[in-house]
Amino acid sequence: MDSTAVSIPLDATTPYGFRDTLGYRAKQGLTYVDQDHLNDIFESHALPAEDSPESTKGIPVSELKASVKAFLAAVGKSCRLRDETYLGYVQNYVTFEEDVVQESEEEEEKAAEDEEDPEEKGEEEKEGKEENDNEKDDEDVKAAPSERRIDFDTFSALVCDVYAPAYVYSKEFSSAAARGDIETMTDLLERGCDPGYVDGRGLAPLHYAAEAGCLASVKFLLGEIERERVDAADHSGWTPLLVAASMPRPDSVKIMKELKSNGASASAVSVVGRNALHVACLKGNKENVSHILSSGEGASLKNAQDASGWTPLFCAVLNGDVAILEILIPKVDRAIKDNCDRDARHYCDEMTAAAFDKIARGKSSGKKKK
Repeated sequence: MDSTAVSIPLDATTPYGFRDTLGYRAKQGLTYVDQDHLNDIFESHALPAEDSPESTKGIPVSELKASVKAFLAAVGKSCRLRDETYLGYVQNYVTFEEDVVQESEEEEEKAAEDEEDPEEKGEEEKEGKEENDNEKDDEDVKAAPSERRIDFDTFSALVCDVYAPAYVYSKEFSSAAARGDIETMTDLLERGCDPGYVDGRGLAPLHYAAEAGCLASVKFLLGEIERERVDAADHSGWTPLLVAASMPRPDSVKIMKELKSNGASASAVSVVGRNALHVACLKGNKENVSHILSSGEGASLKNAQDASGWTPLFCAVLNGDVAILEILIPKVDRAIKDNCDRDARHYCDEMTAAAFDKIARGKSSGKKKK
């Protein structure tokens, strides 16, 4: 097929919201659909035009789903289209007109019969009865009507509507992950969207789910992505585990456990060398801090220094959260100094310094003096 047949220019003035017409779907879609694969699939599944003037080259309706799946496979995307999902998209493009045409013809014939002379009508009915009796014997040898075919333009528009490449739909997928919309994520996955695709900031849907504290989305995504992608880091080096550790969500601890059980590294650090305990202390998440310290990796993280020489204690002091200082101070090395040769207490304000000293002397700020 001539490649110019599918080189439909995108009209930049067309509003994004007006995508309901077949023509605009084709224009918008063909800007990201691989036209070579599209041509190859159509040529391999289409039947040539017959001698009938109404016949055109096209893909039989019965082969349409297989053709769409073949296209997704050709571009390297898994296709798990359920019948109900596929039919939801294909009904906009495949309209079976045979029943409508037949009903229209029957109505016209009936109207014409009503206008005929009664005597002539009676003779015709008698003749018609004899013809029906003769035709009844020949029912088994009647030729079935030709199956409707889908031309290239319609097939192109359908593929553009069904195919959901991540570089086009990643924002929609990530938004669904953040709000726990499993139905939308499932639909996009069926249509070839990559659940581990990262956006311009290096954030994958798993980052967004962890940030929102959506445990259901985290579990769903962990079941869809490869194990090595669980620790995918954004441009700042933050993995989904670091994101979960930093967020004060009700399910943050559960999310961290879920991530670690699926291969996430508890010792992952950002580009500035901060680990999960650093960011939990910096954000003032008491539950997250307690969980990390009590876990197996707590011993190796509690005195770890970032690129500036700061330990998690420095981050807790900067945040000024006394509750976290009460957890940290008895368990960490307070004498560690940063790259400026200063210890954590040096960065305390007046109130935090008083609490720091009180905790260091073994007196919790929550206990009354005897």
